[in-house]
Amino acid sequence: KQQRSPEKRSSSVSASKAQVSRLRSSYQTLSEWKHRKGCSPDQKVFIVLAGYPDLREALLRRGWFMNEDKASKHFDFKWARATDIDHDKLLPDQMVNHFDCCRGLTTKIGLTVSLKQSRFYTSVDMDHYYPRAFDLYDPLDRAEFVLNFKHSKAESILRAFLRDVDCGSVQDTFSQDVVAIASKVCMRLVTDPEDVMDCGPLAVDLGCVPAADWEVLQQVNLDDPTKPLEGYLKEDVLDQMVNKRSTRIAPKKLEESEADKKGTKDKDTKKDKKRQHEGTKPVVLSAPLSSFDKPRGQHLIRQVRTTLAELSEKSRQHNINGTRNAWIVKPSGKSRGRGIQVMRELDEIFKTTESDGFQWICQKYIEQPQLIHGYKFDMRQWILVTDWNPLTVYIWRHPYLRFAGQRYDETLADRSEFTHLTNNSIIYNMDGFSNKNSDLDAHGYMWFKQQYQEFLHSTYCKCKKHHTPWLEPPPYTCDYFGVRWEDVMFVAKEEDDEDEEEDGDSPHQPNQLPKQLAAAATSGQPSVSPATSTAVPSSDASESTGSEGSRDEVVHPSAVEEAAKTATKLPADAGQESAAADTNEGDDVDDANRASCEDLWDSCIRPQMEDIIIWSLLCVRDDIAHRKNTVELYGYDFMVSHGQEKPEVWLIEVNSTPACDYSTPVTCPLVKKMMEDTAKVVVDMHEDPDAGTGEWELMKHKHDKFISQRTGFEQLIVTGKEIVPPKGFKKKVNIEEEKRARRKKPRGRGSGGGRGGRGGGEEEDSDREDEGEV
Repeated sequence: KQQRSPEKRSSSVSASKAQVSRLRSSYQTLSEWKHRKGCSPDQKVFIVLAGYPDLREALLRRGWFMNEDKASKHFDFKWARATDIDHDKLLPDQMVNHFDCCRGLTTKIGLTVSLKQSRFYTSVDMDHYYPRAFDLYDPLDRAEFVLNFKHSKAESILRAFLRDVDCGSVQDTFSQDVVAIASKVCMRLVTDPEDVMDCGPLAVDLGCVPAADWEVLQQVNLDDPTKPLEGYLKEDVLDQMVNKRSTRIAPKKLEESEADKKGTKDKDTKKDKKRQHEGTKPVVLSAPLSSFDKPRGQHLIRQVRTTLAELSEKSRQHNINGTRNAWIVKPSGKSRGRGIQVMRELDEIFKTTESDGFQWICQKYIEQPQLIHGYKFDMRQWILVTDWNPLTVYIWRHPYLRFAGQRYDETLADRSEFTHLTNNSIIYNMDGFSNKNSDLDAHGYMWFKQQYQEFLHSTYCKCKKHHTPWLEPPPYTCDYFGVRWEDVMFVAKEEDDEDEEEDGDSPHQPNQLPKQLAAAATSGQPSVSPATSTAVPSSDASESTGSEGSRDEVVHPSAVEEAAKTATKLPADAGQESAAADTNEGDDVDDANRASCEDLWDSCIRPQMEDIIIWSLLCVRDDIAHRKNTVELYGYDFMVSHGQEKPEVWLIEVNSTPACDYSTPVTCPLVKKMMEDTAKVVVDMHEDPDAGTGEWELMKHKHDKFISQRTGFEQLIVTGKEIVPPKGFKKKVNIEEEKRARRKKPRGRGSGGGRGGRGGGEEEDSDREDEGEV
């Protein structure tokens, strides 16, 4: 057959699109659409896009009818990306999975700006739970970042100095002058302003770093104190970068800047000669460690220890600082870890961000992260917001951990993305990702929450005899659902790209589910094999009774018996075997009377995560459209740092439309269970408020009361009585009106001549006097 030309093919495509558009518009109501599609009048209609097979199967099992047209307006419930939902055309009874105006929470810049109001909404400052971040597009934020960078470098010098002192094996460290200057800069941070309010010079320098101090500190090399740092920004160039608004540089100015860079060394040499001529010597940057054995050196060491201790007590932000003054820059228009870089100097930060119009977020790098077997990690926590007024939030009971692909190096010599980032979309491209990691004893560089609980116990518990009844194997694994991860694996987009137009469909569609799983989906029960199940029945498993209960998953008793045999192994740890031995020694003690070990997850980690979630939601609640019949799934990313006594949790970012793919053996069962339980919250509870929510737990907080909001200010009326002036009250005279009245007043007979002229002059003088008095 003769192939059609491109023009004919394009015309046929446009004709088919026009036909589809006319067909859509022909269905005026949902009832008419149901009649045309052969759907019963009492059936609910749903649209599920972007690859969510488990939610689709859950709705089909509930007897819903699927509308495959993603642009159709006929539906009762639509689950899609935010770009596929037109909030202006939604009917009141239609349910969708995205609130409008959420960018203040789910974008890097939006979250940074919104959390600055945290103290106003929650009485908790953002520095308590969010690593300090700055919007480099804003010149004010840029200036604040530069000041914070200077303070952080001074603190890094002090931390590196104490490390050398405590180590004792190094020969050279920072000089006494450098340590004294850095200590003086940090001491200003812990000085009470009221103590220096009456002293002008001290009060002025309290909130800044003097130019003379920074001229010394900026030359300090944190990697090697004996080698001065080269290529740093001069003070005048730094001021230009802070106040710069345009990113376009004229060729002439570019040549001048290059010439300035070439002449930097000559200028420094001239400055040094001038200092020598004037009798002032340049500051020595390094000195032998033995030089601190004298009384002045010992005094500096005690002063540094005291200053760092006071900084840690003043703010949690100082607990994430280290010895390298590292910062992480994130492009505002990208997601899934793309473009994120670790940097340590002002010149490279501004050079990288300037080319893109400063559309970047610069955030303090957590230099003291909690490590698991030498690897960085973060935690992905799902939450489901069903209402903003009152604030109604469900939290998923089983978050999971994501690891970096390479061991963490505190010197930050290796800036590979596989060392510093934990995004699965990044680690997925690393060589050896598909192999089992022997250090973590895991595939896919992920852990279940229960594995992390065991790690916390083995690391922090100081009990001589351990009793951990709360420690259980992961309840939901691939064996629980009777599937092989290799058969159902697929990877979708993690979240909405802020700079790309989404089509609503995942780039990688999941493989066809095995026949065993498909049959289970049809019957309403997962195919659980007694020989392979590793499940512990959930609290809502007993709800499955009769035809209505077929919505919940059923776990056969035989599967529970086999769970202990084939359960996922928790990571082996040095303290685990000793803990088991100690427990066996005390078998004669009644377990009911024995005090259990502290579960740091429930007592420390999870409470901090829940507080941060509520605080962040309160910061954006007034900006988000409060629409009923709307829910939204968010993916919170947290990191953990070493606190003074216990771990401290930090919010990293919030993701809209978080990844719900089967990327690893950990995410596969968790996503399947989470999507099934989401249908319970969204659909079942909508029909029956007493229905079970599965593993979704309603968060309890003090902001769960309805707040009445005033609307309809079109009829605002001011009521009251006219105020009667008191006796003796003289109305103020308008001088301009009095002038005009005098000019219009006709002159008398004696107005001419010298006398009249003097009279006019006197009148003008009186006017001036009145003006002066007024």
